Amino acid sequence: MNKLQALKDEPLYKQLQKRLLEEVQCGGYLSGQKFLTINEIADKYKVSRMTARQAVMQLQKAGILYSRPQRGTFINNPKGNIKSSFTIGAAFLDIYNTSSPYLSESFRGLTGMAREKGMSLVTMALKSDRDILSELELSGKIDGLVLTSWVSVEAIVKLREIGLPFVWLDNDLPLQDIACILVDKIYGMLLSVDYLIAQKRKRIAMIDPWGGCERLAGCKTVLESKELPVIPELLRVNSARTYEDETAFTYKSAAEILDEGKPDGLVVFGEVATQIVIRLALERGLKIPDDLAIVSCANIATKDYFPVPVGVIKIPLMEMSGMAVDLLHKMLRGEHIENAKIMVKPYLVDEE
Repeated sequence: MNKLQALKDEPLYKQLQKRLLEEVQCGGYLSGQKFLTINEIADKYKVSRMTARQAVMQLQKAGILYSRPQRGTFINNPKGNIKSSFTIGAAFLDIYNTSSPYLSESFRGLTGMAREKGMSLVTMALKSDRDILSELELSGKIDGLVLTSWVSVEAIVKLREIGLPFVWLDNDLPLQDIACILVDKIYGMLLSVDYLIAQKRKRIAMIDPWGGCERLAGCKTVLESKELPVIPELLRVNSARTYEDETAFTYKSAAEILDEGKPDGLVVFGEVATQIVIRLALERGLKIPDDLAIVSCANIATKDYFPVPVGVIKIPLMEMSGMAVDLLHKMLRGEHIENAKIMVKPYLVDEE
């Protein structure tokens, strides 16, 4: 029976890829011999043409098959041996402040692990996430991609449609089968609150432009566990989708909290949001950290990034970048992956 069954932990095109690989290995094919067409594969295995195309593209990337325009798909490696050397891409959507080590730490993690795994690395600087597909064409053939920045749902859908394996750094989509390296932000919140408690702060506020309801619930849980008051008007979260959204939300939230809430401690997520909070606090004559202690849950750890002393919750970016490359390498080799969503813990860098 050729019909495939939808499995929770394995996409249909992955199952089909394995079936086609078995067919190549056991079918007595010769190098250069024509293989099944997309329509023939779809009919034989009772899948959509898109699923068939995704599976064939994976085998092309692995060096098993190749295609000729207007002529079809052909056997390249009749023994079906998956190639051991890959070229991967790393897409950067943002250019960061030079005092932030985001780029250097990312590059060190990416290049170090790529070198260890014997892979070539191509870097791509994107003006927007809409440029991903065109940039992939300009960069030549790559076997997989590490996304280092937030991109839209539409961009993720396009990547999945073309069947390009990718790992997303510090981002995910709820309820989606996406390989990613994530930061335990609830643990980061716990570190932040402990930092503020050590400075005898009790009216703790939070501004998170990117977090959503899950982050808000986590913040409340942490405050309650520390027997601190949960003051709803001091806890502001949003699900921003652009940097314009982040800026507008942070300005509005910070102004209202500082004018009406009078917090003595504030947790902010993101470098841009932290800079905005600092600026508005200083404009109101507040002394940092005497009047208002700030913790920035960001990607940076340099003392000269912010103009005033703040606590920084830093993510282990170099380690995460290396883990992303390692995970992508396993995906390209077709290895069994127990968990494609890997969680890492941030740590506190005291900027005082």
